[in-house]
Amino acid sequence: QIIIPVYNCEKYITECVDSVLGQKTEYSYFINVVDDGSKDHTLDALKKYDDNERVRVISRENGGSAKARNTGFEIIEANYIMFIDSDDFLPEGAIQKLVSKAYSEDADLVFGSFEKLIDEQKIASQYKNYASAESDISKITGFPWGKVYKNQLFKNVIFLEDYWFEDTIIRFLILTRAKKAYYIPDNVYEYRILNNSISHDIKGNPRNIETIWVTEIILEACRKLNIPFDKVLLNALLGQAVVNGRRLSGLKND
Repeated sequence: QIIIPVYNCEKYITECVDSVLGQKTEYSYFINVVDDGSKDHTLDALKKYDDNERVRVISRENGGSAKARNTGFEIIEANYIMFIDSDDFLPEGAIQKLVSKAYSEDADLVFGSFEKLIDEQKIASQYKNYASAESDISKITGFPWGKVYKNQLFKNVIFLEDYWFEDTIIRFLILTRAKKAYYIPDNVYEYRILNNSISHDIKGNPRNIETIWVTEIILEACRKLNIPFDKVLLNALLGQAVVNGRRLSGLKND
């Protein structure tokens, strides 16, 4: 079950969806594209998939990427879940490689390397020479994308709506409960960096203070989900403290 939240992404959304539909794999899959109230021609671009039984286009009022992702898995109908951002795309063979490893190991989570695209130019693969994830799960990236997750990991868990940094749940509530995680060295994701993305407009923004609230909410969720305060959670919290410090460092005192 591949979930693609989209907002005002008419330029890239068909490349994203087509990269999935072009995958050669023995595994069945379907795509939930959740349009988050786009104001451009995104929905017009998605009409080409009206007759494709593998693609479901869900329209909702604008509420942010967290609500869009949550809408995408309100009903989980697959053994494994994958997230793709609408301006990114999958390289050839990504689904086959990730899901094949997931089934062969009965894995809770499988992730791989990814490439960054800056001005449409690829730079070196990230985590290409990464050591086996089983040795230290705390080193797995907290990005939602570039991974397949067993559906049970999202039982009683949603992305934090109406907050920045809503995907912090991946590090704390998903990775901490993934008992069997595996890394494959193949490139499984193409990550496009755009000048108009939120990450380029984040430094010094007062909303960075939400990183503290999100951390507190997630720690309370860890308690409710009975996640033990072990090495994995401790490392996640220490890493989050560093991230929070960076996000807050550019704020004015008031």
